[in-house]
Amino acid sequence: MDWQLAQLNIARMRAPLEDVKMRGFADGLEAMNQLAEGSDGFIWRLKDEGGDATQLSPFDDPTILVNMSLWRDIVSLQDYAYKSEHRHFIKSRRDWFEDLGDSHQVLWWVPAGVLPTTTEAKARLMLLRNRGLGPWAFVFKTRFEAPKIIKTSAKSIAQHVDLLERSGLNAEDFAQLSPSDFIHVEQGDYLAAGIAVQVFSESALLRSLVTADEVRGAGLARDLVRLAVDRARQQGLKSLFLLTQTASRYFERMGFEYVDRQSVPRGVAGSSQFSELCPADSDCLVFNL
Repeated sequence: MDWQLAQLNIARMRAPLEDVKMRGFADGLEAMNQLAEGSDGFIWRLKDEGGDATQLSPFDDPTILVNMSLWRDIVSLQDYAYKSEHRHFIKSRRDWFEDLGDSHQVLWWVPAGVLPTTTEAKARLMLLRNRGLGPWAFVFKTRFEAPKIIKTSAKSIAQHVDLLERSGLNAEDFAQLSPSDFIHVEQGDYLAAGIAVQVFSESALLRSLVTADEVRGAGLARDLVRLAVDRARQQGLKSLFLLTQTASRYFERMGFEYVDRQSVPRGVAGSSQFSELCPADSDCLVFNL
């Protein structure tokens, strides 16, 4: 699977955007956005109705401007930022913006085809501030390779079990699963996230979703669910079921719908997750493929 580089850059204005002190920035913003969009490796940038992002306030502070974009790789973003005409533009940054230290920018990887959200971007910036540099949030000077889906092995399954147990989740029936049921994502030198898709004829059970503490809250679980949905489609499945007691709204936002447990196909209903391990009052949801 391919991954792309997302970046968030925030700045606190020294004066309102309409102020003469900000004129150099305001007058040059459109040209810099056009330069970015014409640069090799550019994919997407956050925009408001005016074509830039100056009217957006994801940090609930109207003095903070946000720049968020998506690039093919680190090199393409770095070439635009520091080797194009943009490098002259940012030399005047101190004239327009207050010094936020080293915590004004963050880079992270997202699966190809997935657009980052401002909520995810804020989470990545908080990870950088609170936990420091790592594969989950980094900067140009200390960069990390993109995550990779690894071939399931006894080692990765053991790591998956360990992540589940540390999160207070059950892995008692892992022996019933085959290596092909798992999706394991490695980032750096550790297992960052895992999920399983247990197939029963034309339906499947989405289960055992977990992420490492270091990347929790940063969007990797969402990415993993999307990977699982894509795999289910490729396998020709018709529906993907899950049980949860705490994350119903989370999955609902991703397109899953509530369903009566009595309507679940026999194979899924007979699984140990349905019949033994998950509490009877767990919510049941389905994603129709």
